[in-house]
Order: sequence, then structure tokens, then C-alpha cells
Amino acid sequence: MHRLTLSLLDIPVATAPGVPVQVRVRLRNATETAVAGQVLIAGPTGDIAPLGPSSVPFQVDPGQSMEAAFQVAVSAGAVHGEYPVHAFAEITAGGQGMLRVARTLRVDFPASSAMATAAPAGGGRVVEIGRPPELSGLNGLLERWRLEALSDYVRAEEDPVEGGIFRLGTGPESFKLAVIPGEQGLLDAWFLLTGPEALRVHFHGLRLALRLPAGVFEGEDPAPLQIDLSKPVGGDGKKRLGYEHYLSCGDWGTMVRIDIQSSDQGLEIRATAQDEIVSLGLGPADAAPVAMIGGQGIRVETGALGAADAARNLLKGPGIAFEFPGGLHLLATALGGFGQMQLTPNLQSPGMVAARAEGIRLTAGRNSPYKTVAALAKAATPSASPLQQRLWLDLDVPGFKVTRERLEELHRYDHGPKGVILRNWTDQISVLPGKDGPAPGPLAEFRDLEAALQRWGVVWGLNEEVSEVSPLADSFDYEDVAFGPDGDPLRGRSGRYLVRPDRVRAGVSPVSAKPGLLVLGQCDSVAEGFHDRWGHWFSPTAMASAWKTTMTNRRSMMTAGGLLLARSAGAWLPPGADGVLLPPVELASQLVPVPWPCPQGPGILRPTPEGGGARAELRTLLSGEGLVATHRDWGREVVRRAWFLRPVHAAMSSTGFAEIDAASPNHGRLRCGKGAGTTLWTNWSSEPWEVEGIRLAPWGFRAVAPGLEARRETTPDGAVFERSETPDASYLHLVDPLPRAAPVPVECRLELGDEGMARVEVNWVATEGLAFGTRPLWILFSRGTPSRIEAKIELQSSVPPEQWAGTVASDAEFSLGDLALGNFTAALVLVTPEGRPLSLGSTQTVMEGPFRGYACRVGQLTIERIEDGVVEELAFVSELDAAAKSRQPPSQRPVRALIDAGWGATNGGFRLERRKDGFRVIPLPDSGPFEIRLRPGRLGFPVEQVTTMKAIALYGGGSEAKPPPVVDGELRWDHDPRVFAYELNVR
Repeated sequence: MHRLTLSLLDIPVATAPGVPVQVRVRLRNATETAVAGQVLIAGPTGDIAPLGPSSVPFQVDPGQSMEAAFQVAVSAGAVHGEYPVHAFAEITAGGQGMLRVARTLRVDFPASSAMATAAPAGGGRVVEIGRPPELSGLNGLLERWRLEALSDYVRAEEDPVEGGIFRLGTGPESFKLAVIPGEQGLLDAWFLLTGPEALRVHFHGLRLALRLPAGVFEGEDPAPLQIDLSKPVGGDGKKRLGYEHYLSCGDWGTMVRIDIQSSDQGLEIRATAQDEIVSLGLGPADAAPVAMIGGQGIRVETGALGAADAARNLLKGPGIAFEFPGGLHLLATALGGFGQMQLTPNLQSPGMVAARAEGIRLTAGRNSPYKTVAALAKAATPSASPLQQRLWLDLDVPGFKVTRERLEELHRYDHGPKGVILRNWTDQISVLPGKDGPAPGPLAEFRDLEAALQRWGVVWGLNEEVSEVSPLADSFDYEDVAFGPDGDPLRGRSGRYLVRPDRVRAGVSPVSAKPGLLVLGQCDSVAEGFHDRWGHWFSPTAMASAWKTTMTNRRSMMTAGGLLLARSAGAWLPPGADGVLLPPVELASQLVPVPWPCPQGPGILRPTPEGGGARAELRTLLSGEGLVATHRDWGREVVRRAWFLRPVHAAMSSTGFAEIDAASPNHGRLRCGKGAGTTLWTNWSSEPWEVEGIRLAPWGFRAVAPGLEARRETTPDGAVFERSETPDASYLHLVDPLPRAAPVPVECRLELGDEGMARVEVNWVATEGLAFGTRPLWILFSRGTPSRIEAKIELQSSVPPEQWAGTVASDAEFSLGDLALGNFTAALVLVTPEGRPLSLGSTQTVMEGPFRGYACRVGQLTIERIEDGVVEELAFVSELDAAAKSRQPPSQRPVRALIDAGWGATNGGFRLERRKDGFRVIPLPDSGPFEIRLRPGRLGFPVEQVTTMKAIALYGGGSEAKPPPVVDGELRWDHDPRVFAYELNVR
């Protein structure tokens, strides 16, 4: 076998900026001719720079090797984390081409050098640490050293290598991905350009990890791995999708690294990308559905494809098809915005002979026109192999068409005492009788789980996030069900119950802790979201897509993609985490789901005994995107702070906190510091806190960095705002809200108007410095309603009555979104004129809180008639619907004073981010509209250079680019609460 091998040897850890770090490069020549050229070292992100020469000439004879040492240093702006170091071997004699190898240099500065100096009294200084990845350097390398010639050295047809050649695309735009063996079984890979254009591949969060049985690639001439978009995939040979598009996005794509690591368990392939959207590599063994082949397994994972627009850019055409030795095919596509996987093994190949999974076909994904995953069976003995413990069957949809022959075949395995429970996407429950149950026959169909349990007693359910099937208890055990903030069990989009996170920990059967419910079918996981009792859909995936944040697979999304602190929620243990978040039962009912992306690995802070243990009132979740802390007084300001902290912690979270200080008896305060002279203080208690000359207000926070002062303004009603600027971002955020007080109940009346419309007058509150008056609540009674009913709305507010705005005109509008502006709970109880409560079945309380702006979407609450013809349907009507029907009076929302920051003004709050093509305006979470003004002249360019504005929706997707809203020489518009961000394009 003829090949050249370029290796980067062990790289020390960088302990301070500017300190030399030696990087050794080895080039081994296994060809039959001498080669010559030069070895170059580079840090593509700009954070690593050579201290001396960046290139060394070489000449290596056949069978020989050479080593070169380079001195590099970390730049002054780098913070804790890992940075790539690339080595290139440019061959100029004995052939032509380029070899590349990449490794990461660990930056771990001591805490003493990372802590900030004490800030002066009277205010902190705010700065954004780090910067987005700069791909220009890497792009420059690509354009300088075009890699087409490498195909002369590595060709699957004549000179195969370990791993082989990947080929992407067809026609003139196709290109190859070459895999070169490295040190200790590690194979490095990069793209070969064969088309006229630069590299244009973007993986957009797709994550694939595949494991094959050991020995597949042993031998002199192993079969190559291939990615080929030109061929149809699947056992039937049918085309799945068209071929007019390829894996491309934007002007150029991302350098994707694929590592292939051999071990005793088999072969692992990791795909990672250096970009804002990153493929995060291989995860834990329980992170995705696993079809066990040959006792080792084939592992397939898809990332958070997010909204449909991201999916369209990712997997157009036939998707990504992997073809493995032995005829195993994998197809990954995106349909309807969600990922799909399909495996078709050829069991006659030598590597698959040991498999007992004949007929396996695994398809995971929503809106799939092909197959739906159904999981069956568990072996009779505890010592059964993993393959015996899991069996996937090919079942058609809708409904399960299982013949008697297939049913009898299933009974060769033990399914438990009384049967196997199946659920499909039509939400039917199919029960296969067990050996102690009725004789095999037609499937028993049940429309609800309780009926199935009552009939069968013990059935088997599959949770696709767990590595084994777990039995259900004889009784319906709510201890194992995840509960929402309303106190009801959570169900997935298909209606299935969701299991508590601690019941789906890797390698632990829920039975070992306590028998309970474990029925999750395809696509049912906390990760993908859930409906609350009003029909609002909590979707961490969509939120992550809107934030341009790449998640990993379903499992990691479940453990970190949406923080679900539910009643009786026990332990939350993400894969690889060094801590556990333990919300106490008494707090859990007051918390709400927070769709906040958090990566795998360290980052979950464990409440230590010194910090209060499980009894502490502070719950903090740190991610690479921000800090989310929960408290008894959970309110909108928490998310405000999390958004503000997001850019700071993007650079601070790679190694966790440098210091944690619980400084009060109730352990409700946190101090943490990290990285490049920046310190963050957070006070999650009801009392002020002074530390190192800085006074933190109750529930306040402060990010401090040298050299940048923040300016403060106080509104007439006493709320304190702070504005600050960094080289790359500007902030306008709340620092000190108004004081809080004990809950105060209020009664209001509801009267029916014409055409079945009703309204309720509600006294609203002034909170966080934002004053609101009375709002009538419009309710539509569609059929069978009496001429007059009364309603009582109880508002338990955190603001005393004297701070409430007085009753205003009764024609002011109301929407459910307004509830998010107050830190209170509200309960609406309908009563008859005689004072008798209306019967609403199990839903006595129509509204419960606390509400969140992103979760309260009007027009979705429907209560069906129960009895007596009193109320057949009750629905909240949105402002837009009511206004369209000429029933809704014009808005009379109290005007909030503008806060002027010079370059802009607002009566709400937003963050301005500079981008290479303009700006992005990210409003702070607020359930109501507010005004945003920008003055481009103060930002360094005339307003005429702003060409378009595009709104990015909160739940994914975006509007068409429109002309900018120019008023009096400035950009001025009202924020739509449904919008996540506005993108302004500047010439």
C-alpha cells in the first residue's frame, strides 16, 4: 500500500497568552519514491499564531520519516477552550499535492490570571468575551493550496486506504473526501475539490456516528466507505428524493473533519465542523436508537435539524447515503423539517453473520411517508445479550398490519407475562398478547393507555431513548411521569406520556428504581417538546434553530435541549456531566420549562452540601450559550438575564466556573468568575448584596471587565436600566426592578356582549417599571351560552396595589400575551348568575401561571362542553382575529418612556449585534410590543446604506426581506412579540 502519513503529535496545554507551546509534526513516507516539499503550521481561527517560522522544508526517502517542531502561542484575546492547530505538507517533488492534519490545543489559564480586578464602587463594566469563529483564515488556506491534486495520491480504485474515499455530489460540482491513516488508528479526512467552485458543503447540525463490528476493515485491501449521492438507496432500489440539489449552503461551506477510531468494540466515525453551526461528534451509547448488529451495533444519530428552512438547506435531494462493507446502507434525509434514518443490512456479509436481526429496517422521523419504528420484545432471561434484548420490526403505517405468521414469530421471544404494547403515530395502542395472556389473535386496539393497562395489567413499553425495554406497573404510577407547570402529566405531540428524565438514564432500567410508566414511541421525548394543557407547544428544537444553536441528538436534547424541572423530577443527569441538577419537589410546581440549549459534558452545576444541596433555592444551569438560574420568584427577568449573559458565557463555559461562592444562609447567591479578566456576579436572593465594592440589587447581576464602563438610567417609576457597548455588541437591559410585595387578590366581572362576545375587566400591575392599566378579556362562547354569566379572576401579584395603574377605559384591548408581563398567577373561574361554578370537567381552572410570553399564544385554548348545555366551547380570541371582525377596539396600551442610548432608543429592551453584512437586533423577551429605534448615523454609516430588514420568527423561519422602516432619518418600528430577531442588511 502506497501512502504518505502526516501526524500531529501530542500538544501541551497553553497556560497563558504568549507562552510558547511546542507542536511536533511527523511525516512518514510509505511510497516507493522520495518526496520533498515543505511542512506548514497554522491556526485557522486566528487564536493560535507561530512564534517562529511557520514552514520547514523536507525531503523524505521511501520508508523513512521526518519530524519538525514549531513554536506557537495563544493570542491575548483567547479564553478557556480548545483551538484547532493545522499542519500541512505541501509536496513539490516526487509528486504534487497537499496533506493536512488537525488537532486541538487546549487553553487552560490558571484561575488567578483569569479573575478580574476589583471594580470601583458604583458600577460594573460589561464586555462580550471572545468573538465568533473567523473562517476567513481557513478559507484562505483552501484557496491558496487547492487540494485537487491529492486525488493523484489516494484513489479507491487503484490504491485504497484504510477508510477509503468519500464522494459527494455528481457532475461538475462533485468532490471527494479522502481519509488518510494517522497515529494509533486515528484516520484524518478532508475534502478534495474537483469542481470549479470552492468548497460548498454545510452540515447544518447534522450529526452522524456509525459503529461497525471489529474486524470489518482488517486485511490488505479493505473495501472503501463511500458517500455517493448519485445512487438510490434502499433494498427496493427505489428513488427516495430528487437529485437536483446537493449538500450546499451559502457561498462556501465548512471544513468538516471526520475521525475514524478503531477499538475493541469496532470502528467509530466522528464528523465535526468548524463553524458557527457545529456537528458535535460522537455521544454516549444511549443517545440514539441502536440496531444491534453482530453484538456491536450500528449507531446512527441525527442532530437538531430545527425548523424546516434549516432542513431544506441541509438535506435536499437524496440526503446522505453511507454504503458499508457487507451491503449495509444508511439513508439520512429531512422530510417536513425532521430527520429520517433508514438502515438496511445484508446479513450474508462476513461482518454480519452473527446478527439475529433479519429483516431489520429502522426509520426514525416524523412525517415519514415510508415506515414508522415500532419496538418489540425483550428476552426472557436477565443475561440475554443486547441483541436479544432489543428487536426492531418493520411495520407499516397507518396502523400495524401484523399477520398471524409474524405474530407467531414474535412469540418465539418472551415479551413478559401478559403482552407487548405498541403505539404508532396514529396514536392507536396495539397490544400483542404475551405467553400468559390470551391466545395469539387479532390485535387488541385501545384508544387510551388506561384502558390498555386495565385490560392487560402488565405490558411492555419502549422508550427509544433507553437501551432496554422496561415493564409497566400493574397500576398507573404517576411517580414516573414528567409533569408540566400546570400539574398535569406531559404528553408528546402524538399524545403519549413523557417519562421523567431520571427514569430514562443510560443503562438503568426504571424497574430497578421503581416500576412505573415508560411508554414513549417514536418522536416522543421531552427534547422535542410537549403540549401544555392549553395546547401551547414547547419546542426546544425550534428555539434552538431560531437561535442558530446546534443541538446534538434526541437524547442530548432531552437532557439539555429543554430544561424541564417538573414535579417530582428527581435527578437530571446528562451524559458526561459531572453534576446533577436536583430540583426540590416544593419548588418544581412553580417552575416552567425553559427551552435553553445546553451542550453535553460538564456544565450542569451540582448543588453541593456547602451550597445548600438539594434544599438550595438556587438552581443554575450553565451552557455555552448562557446562564439560566431558577428561583422561587421565577419571572421574566430570569430570561432577560440569561439572554444578556449568553455572549459572556459563550467564552467562559468551556471549563465551567473558576469560582463558586454561596454567600448567604439560604444559599441564594452565586458568584462566578472566568476568563480574560472578566468576572460575573449574580445575586439570586431577595436582599441586596455588596461584594468587592459592587452593590447587587435583589435578583441582580453584573458582568465586570477591565476598561469598559456601563451607564445607568432610572425610569420615573424607579426601575433601573443599564446600557453598555462592546466592540461587537451593544446592550440595553434591566438591572434593578421595582420592589416586590405579597400577593393581592382582585375580583373582576365578565359580561356577554353581542354576537356571543364577552369581556372581563382586570386590574393589571406595574412590574419591572412597566405600567399597565385595566384590560378587558375577550372570550368567545361559540354555541349554547346563556345571556349573562359572571367570572372572577384572582390575580396574585408580586406588586402592591398602590403601584398598580388605575382602571382605564373599558375598550382597552387584552390578549393572553399580557399575562407574561406580570410576575403573578391568574385563575379564571366561570360562575352562573346564581354563583354556581360552571362545570368544566377536569379542567376547573382555565388559566394558571406563571405565564411566559413565548408560551402563551392566543386562540388555542378550547374547553368542550361537559353537560347541561351551559358552555359548549370556550376559546380565547386573539387581538388580530377580534380586530379583523371589527369587535376589538383600538389599542390603548399605556406608553412607556423611551430609554435613549444615543445610537438607538426603546421603551422595551434589545441587543444589537454587528454582523459582517449588517446588524441583528435581538429584542429581550417581552410579551407585548414595544418600539425600537436605531440611528445608523451614530453607528458609522448613513441610513441609505440599509437595504433590507428581515424578521426571524420565534419558532423558526423568517419573513421575506423588506425595505427598512425609515422614519425621520432613523430606523423605527414596533416589535412583534412573535419575532425572535431582526436582521438588517447594510451595503
